[in-house]
Amino acid sequence: MNRASQPIARNSQSALRSGLIAAAFFVAYAASVFAQTQPAGSLGDLARQARAQKQGGSQDDTSPNRAQQLADELAQDQDDAGNAQPGFKTYNAGEYKLQVPAPFTVAGHDDSGIVLNTAYYEGARSMVMVGNPVLFSHTNSDEGFEDFAARFAGIYSATPGCTKISVASHNAYQCALSKATLLGHEVSGNAVFVRGAKSIFPVLCVASSESYARNVYNKSQSYKQKNAAYQVMQREDESTRNAWQTCDSIIKSIVLREDVATHRSQGK
Repeated sequence: MNRASQPIARNSQSALRSGLIAAAFFVAYAASVFAQTQPAGSLGDLARQARAQKQGGSQDDTSPNRAQQLADELAQDQDDAGNAQPGFKTYNAGEYKLQVPAPFTVAGHDDSGIVLNTAYYEGARSMVMVGNPVLFSHTNSDEGFEDFAARFAGIYSATPGCTKISVASHNAYQCALSKATLLGHEVSGNAVFVRGAKSIFPVLCVASSESYARNVYNKSQSYKQKNAAYQVMQREDESTRNAWQTCDSIIKSIVLREDVATHRSQGK
């Protein structure tokens, strides 16, 4: 290469490097803007994010804190074995626990949590949606808490009515679900939202509202068929009331892990 061409080559290489740097900067900037402009997710997305954050809080499984956590969880499980009421078994959701008529089975997964079919108890079976914890930023806003509960319950029922209650010595809201839908089934019951230190814990406990007998009663012109359907409807209504009573026991059994840890640290 002659001397006249050397400056041209150096200038070309410098221009190429400058172009690559500028392109890299543009890509990084675009990615940052895209991340900041993504719309907020659904309540189900918030629940999954909260669960991921909880699970990812401790990465070092060999740390003393993690070892103590495992020891505490084992001790809690041993305590639960003797504390569950007859016919019930403790379901551990990680951040909280509750007692469910056993043996229960997994009916499916909702965007907000896992859905259990309970065993028959007092002649009735319930469905329990064990919700994922949802991080809640309105620390001192009870109005924000009520609004959250109503919007969450509104996913399942068009007109939920919410009232303030107390569960496990925590502020909570209970929302009545009428003609609600869970996993494609028509149900009725309650959605309960328990407020912890940093998260809200949603639980649905419902009974099936689907009734073939009711359809026969409403459509049949035969007195005999209507009378037979009425007798079935009476039994179904009694079963639903029993399921709601079981749901009351399930809700009252809720225990938050943060409370168990506090009690253990205080030696209670």
